[in-house]
Amino acid sequence: MKLTVQKKIISRMMGVGKDRIWFDPSKLKEIKSEITREGLRKLIESGAIKIKPIKGQTHRTHEHKSTPGNKRGKKTARISVTWKEKIRAQRRKLKELKKSGKIDNKTFKEFYRKAKSGSFRSVNHMLSILQPLIKK
Repeated sequence: MKLTVQKKIISRMMGVGKDRIWFDPSKLKEIKSEITREGLRKLIESGAIKIKPIKGQTHRTHEHKSTPGNKRGKKTARISVTWKEKIRAQRRKLKELKKSGKIDNKTFKEFYRKAKSGSFRSVNHMLSILQPLIKK
């Protein structure tokens, strides 16, 4: 009896892998006939379908990695979220200025490279340097 569709729906619903889903052998016909999320949810509540616990030590290693003081890689190798947000904002602003025609392609490329190298603290800092070059 193939129950791949049901397993796929349940794995997406519950956020678990297909291997962790267990079907009650005595209720397989009931499970096979059910193809809606709502119906499968009712079967989970009734106990015909269960989610198996995580095998092995994967959950322990995950907890261990997330504890403070156990960061992997050198300090300079880890990219901070703030840098990503900052560079994305700067690039977005440069593209906006180029699209509106306030800066030419040469200026865009020059400032794009400067932004990549971390020359600017923020979008406002970049704009203060760009100000004389912006066409009105």
